[in-house]
Formats: sequence, structure tokens, C-alpha cells
Amino acid sequence: MGRYSGQKCAVCSERFRDDEDVVVCPVCGTPHHRQCWIDYGGCRNANLHGTDFQWKPTATASDRPDFDEKKDLGEICPVCGRNNPPNTLFCPGCGTPLGKGQTQRGQAGRQPFAPFGMPFSVQFDDQQTIRGVPVREVAAIVKVNTVPYIHKFLKMERKKFPVSFNWAAFLFAPFWFIYRRMYAAGTILIALFLAFGIAMAPAVNAAYDELNSFYTAQANASVEQMESGAVQLLKSANIQALLIAQAVNFAAMVAMGFAANPLYRRCAVRRAKKARAVEEPLAREKFMRHWSGINIWAAIVVYLLYRLIGMAVSYLLF
Repeated sequence: MGRYSGQKCAVCSERFRDDEDVVVCPVCGTPHHRQCWIDYGGCRNANLHGTDFQWKPTATASDRPDFDEKKDLGEICPVCGRNNPPNTLFCPGCGTPLGKGQTQRGQAGRQPFAPFGMPFSVQFDDQQTIRGVPVREVAAIVKVNTVPYIHKFLKMERKKFPVSFNWAAFLFAPFWFIYRRMYAAGTILIALFLAFGIAMAPAVNAAYDELNSFYTAQANASVEQMESGAVQLLKSANIQALLIAQAVNFAAMVAMGFAANPLYRRCAVRRAKKARAVEEPLAREKFMRHWSGINIWAAIVVYLLYRLIGMAVSYLLF
């Protein structure tokens, strides 16, 4: 088992230890934990059987003690941005073919690209592009939930008018834009929401006071009095302002749901082009860390600040 010590199981990605039972695929030589082989139902790389693919051990830190990923130039993964030792065939972080590993797969023809090495997911061709940028490079920017977003982007490529709806952006707008590192768009939208909320606050608060008074008065009112009161309530300028505010907020959420995917596609493509222009590997890796994937903490902090500002404005004005 010593030859697999330090390598990763193709299913669970945990490194093998010397005392572990390993099952090796007789077709491609990929090692698995015995239980992982049983749970998965066979070889994790079965989708590559029939090609020239053969598993090769990945260089690890213990194999290359002279390699410092923060200083030395290695194989940069185009999907997760990891800096691996030179001649690494497959990225230990996400399983993406690197260097000679890409050539090895390319010899068998146009092999499908499954982000993060998932053969059971929707697969994409290595030669597909999104607005002229290879799928692999755009996927490296998206990084989280790559499969659904790349699938949407590719569908949008085939449409003259790229209409697509994003439920996350609809439900969590405008904080979804911060979450996806589109800070400028998120900041502008939050500022607009705050400005609209502050402008409508006097009428909205007055409307809620009127609603509270109306429901309190219904305890001892007759049916005729309730109907008359409801009619008068609907004629109130404050109630109408409340309804307008709610309608505008809902319309803005729907608009952001439709705008999110086209904006995100444009942003991801632009950042992929910028990443390609960074020639120094460590600078490119730093760029990928800052501008790819998600930033959930920024979204949470901005949401809390948004709520605090809203409460502070309500306290100071009323």
C-alpha cells in the first residue's frame, strides 16, 4: 500500500494511509478506499474508460519538499487556481487535468469537461466558449455551483436575447451581488434601496399606524362600519404610498432576478480575461483568490449594516 500513501481517494478525496485497504481499478489503475469503491459502485473515473486515461500518482508536498507553492512556479489549476508542483497531472484540489494530464486526455479526442471532476454532473466540452472565453476559464471564476451557472451561460450563448432568471438574486437581492463578488453592482443597488426606503419611510410608517388603528377599531364595529372603514382606509394617501412602495420593491426584486445571470456572465468573462492577462503565476493565484467564487462574509456584513442603517434612520426620523 506504500505506493499510494499520501495520494487521494478518487471518491472521498481523503489521503490514503499505510494501514488502509485500497481497491485499484483494473482498467485505469485509479485507487479507492474499499468502502468508497463499494459505495460508489465501482471506479470513480469509469467515464474515462475506453480512452487513453491511466491514473498517475500526483506529486505531493512530501514528494517535493523543495517546492514552495507560495514562491515557486508550478502547474496552476485553471479551475480552482491552486499552485501545484511541476508535472502534476491532476489538481489535488478539484481533479482537473493539468499539463501532461490535459495532453493525455486530448489524445483520445475531444473529452467532456466536468467541473470539479464530477463525471455524474452535466458535462461540457473542453472547446466550448462563453463570449469567446473557454468554459474552463469561466468556471475558474464561478468556482462555486459551477455546473448550473456554466449550463445557464451556455444556454444564454445560444439565444439572441439571453433571458434567464436567478431565484437566489430574486430572493436575496441586492445582497446576492455582494455574495458573488460583484461589489460595484451590489453597492449601487443597496444605495438605491436605502434612498427609496428613506424617502418612503414617513408615509409607510404612517400607513402602518393607520392599519393598526383600523384593526383595533374592528373589535366592536358592525359589518357596515367595517366595510365603510375599509373603503376609507384604501383611499388614504399613506396606504396608497405603502402599496406603491411594496409594488416597487417587488418589481425591483423581479428585475434583479432577470438581470443577475447576464450581469454575472459578463462579470465572470471579464475577470477570466483579466486573469489570463496576469502572466506571473503567483499574482494570478492572488487575483483568483480575491475575485473568484463567493464572499459570504461580505454579504452578511453588508446585510447587517443595511439593517442597522435602516433602524438608525427610523429612530432619528420618528
